[in-house]
Amino acid sequence: MAAPMVKPVFCTSRSILQGLCGFCSRHAIASRSENVLSKYKTSALQLSKYMSTNRLLKQYSKGDDAESLEEFAADLDVKEKPKKYKAWTPADDVYMIKDYPPKETTFKDAMKRLRTQASWSYVPDREYKDRHIDVTLYLDLNVGEKKLPAFSNLWTPPHHFWKTNKVICIAEGDGAKLAEEAGADLVVGQEQFPEIIEGEITISDFDYCVADQNMVRHLAALKKYLREKFPTAKKGSAGKDVGPLVTKFKHVKKYRVLEKFDRISNCIIGNLGLSDEQIEDNLKFLITDVCTHKPLSAGPLITKLAICGYRLDSYKINLDDYIQKEQQKEIIVDTRSELEKIEDELRQLRAS
Repeated sequence: MAAPMVKPVFCTSRSILQGLCGFCSRHAIASRSENVLSKYKTSALQLSKYMSTNRLLKQYSKGDDAESLEEFAADLDVKEKPKKYKAWTPADDVYMIKDYPPKETTFKDAMKRLRTQASWSYVPDREYKDRHIDVTLYLDLNVGEKKLPAFSNLWTPPHHFWKTNKVICIAEGDGAKLAEEAGADLVVGQEQFPEIIEGEITISDFDYCVADQNMVRHLAALKKYLREKFPTAKKGSAGKDVGPLVTKFKHVKKYRVLEKFDRISNCIIGNLGLSDEQIEDNLKFLITDVCTHKPLSAGPLITKLAICGYRLDSYKINLDDYIQKEQQKEIIVDTRSELEKIEDELRQLRAS
């Protein structure tokens, strides 16, 4: 005859708190237990230590002298449960990082941890020694009652890393010679336009396209084939000095705001081959460039910063050392005159 099934009994923080309510003589404490349970996330391990002592149970179960469950939770040093997380800190050595809110750390400490993790034997792609370091910037695009549109921009890091971009230059005469000396991967003139139209020269093989200002008027026939790489003075990809233009776009990087999430994700600022000081310089340059898209009078643009390495952990960085003091002040803009001033400042920034 088969043995009867025994239903397992689990001891949770909810059941322990409800058990404490049974010891209390006042019904008011018991009625407030549900509110406390929903407000606090208490580990069963903490409460079990107090349950094992009869004296403490008697102290909290006395009539007029009984303390409320909220005060009992305060004695246990229990904080209000964080949103979207299980608790503030893990109760064990083994836990999922995503279940607990990240703690802010310094840039140097984060880089030290990333370099240590890259040397661990079980890290994916251990042979990939020159891992890239990228950051995610969380933005506040609100300007009064309006919202800044999603933007993108090109920036040149002070310390170059990785391979250079492939650049095609459209120039003739002296401009073509300057472009070749600057390191352009391919220089074409009007004679090569049919090769671009027929597909013999594939534009998708190049990262950027720059042009001499004298050649811009002849590029109308190529607009359909160059598409988003079409060089213009507004983008900064067309100008008189072709040499410096090619040098700039050989090392330029791009960031873009994700309109749905109001953030700049996975913007690469260096690799482990650079020193911590060089990577930090690139980060400061990026933050300065991003902050130009919102006036200081409208409040801070960057609200949170996270740094991570290729297939490594992510760390939340303290922003106090990177954001200007004027941006840390919270200013409420609610008048039309102030909004007009902000719009004028935005127009000047875009024009420059």
